[in-house]
Amino acid sequence: YLLRLVASRGNVSGDALTPSVALAILRPPGHTRGRGGLVPTMGQTLREARVAKKAKLSQVVTETRIDIVRLEALESDDFESLPDDVYTKGAIRNYALWLDLDPDQTLTLYREARPAAVATRPLSQVSTTTRLTPLTYVALTLLLIIILTIALFALHVI
Repeated sequence: YLLRLVASRGNVSGDALTPSVALAILRPPGHTRGRGGLVPTMGQTLREARVAKKAKLSQVVTETRIDIVRLEALESDDFESLPDDVYTKGAIRNYALWLDLDPDQTLTLYREARPAAVATRPLSQVSTTTRLTPLTYVALTLLLIIILTIALFALHVI
């Protein structure tokens, strides 16, 4: 994505174009890269590529087997919610390949954007909360009713 954007602006041959050269071309002198800046973040790049592919996050989850919470964190550049760096890099690589993006360029955007503390954070610091959906509560309630009904029949109460 990044190389196509730079190529559309011209002035650089494909052979001399590296991610750092592309960032230098897209960023005017004195400007820094960041949210809402001239250069899209890794998350913006992933989201734009997914939207261009007309895919929903649920489709990405099904086809890549990357958890939806992780995909949302990647697309919003929420590095604090991501697991250890090794797992995150694997997810980024797989997602970039699925989006037909260059995984190495996408990983370069990630390396430049992530805080150093996040890269070395141990797994024990990653949040592992599970979200229960309303459907899960309904299913558990029905299961409890069925078990109670069977127990009452077995005890000849009903």
